[in-house]
Amino acid sequence: MAINEEILQLTNIQTDNDFQKITNAIDAMYAKQNQFRMLIETQKVRQVDFKYLYKIGKYLNNIRNTYPRLLTQTQIRVYDDFIFNLLYTLFTWVASPVAKVVVIYYEGGYTDDPSDRPIKKIKEYYPH
Repeated sequence: MAINEEILQLTNIQTDNDFQKITNAIDAMYAKQNQFRMLIETQKVRQVDFKYLYKIGKYLNNIRNTYPRLLTQTQIRVYDDFIFNLLYTLFTWVASPVAKVVVIYYEGGYTDDPSDRPIKKIKEYYPH
């Protein structure tokens, strides 16, 4: 059985509406009732209000307790230290990931085509 890949394009997370768009998109992925991998693209994220870091952590815990284990892995593409370090804080101190998370940090910052640039570093997080 093939595993679907779902893509989540993130933008700034500054308001409850921004946060709700993210949770609605993820809920829709789970509603399909199929196993899936998630690719999260952060190329358009420049600002994240820290209170939403904790709301995302709470949401991840809710997913773990509510949905069947359909998510097999998440890959997150990042382009700057701010987002890379924010994810470190989220998955180390705030909440355990639902499934394995691979964060790929690309060199070159925010440019149009991330596919042809070198990888600066990779960090993996595991559920516990």
